[in-house]
Amino acid sequence: PEIAETLFDLNNKVMRDPSSTLDQGLKRKLGAVASKVNGCRYCTAHHCTILSAPVQVAAEGWMMDDGDIRDMLRGTLEPENEMEQACFDFVRAASRDPRAVPVDIRDRLARHLTPPQIIELACLVGFWKFYNTVHDSLAVPIEENVQRYIDFVDV
Repeated sequence: PEIAETLFDLNNKVMRDPSSTLDQGLKRKLGAVASKVNGCRYCTAHHCTILSAPVQVAAEGWMMDDGDIRDMLRGTLEPENEMEQACFDFVRAASRDPRAVPVDIRDRLARHLTPPQIIELACLVGFWKFYNTVHDSLAVPIEENVQRYIDFVDV
């Protein structure tokens, strides 16, 4: 249906838009964490597949090691800097309960991100909550090529 095209366009805007001020690789990692917190095996497996894929010219690929992906989903992978830590903390907290994001996390975001980046980050959280709900409520089957990552949501 036509609304599906709108969802695909929104996905591209949130995750890949050239006007984005947040790093695309960081957003892919944050999307994986949001999907894991939301319990969506389908989206978590797809994020992990993209994160582990070789760097490509026309498509995403980040060559992340499976062990690093597991650690990132567990919250034990050391972020590159304090800004990334604040982003990961926000995504985890806002995905669990958007009304209960601790003030100290929002304060750290304000120190490390611009207001447009904070809005972009909040939109990423909201988008994945919505997209995960769509996939889970329809029990969308997980394709064979991403099956190896379905258990990563349980790490």
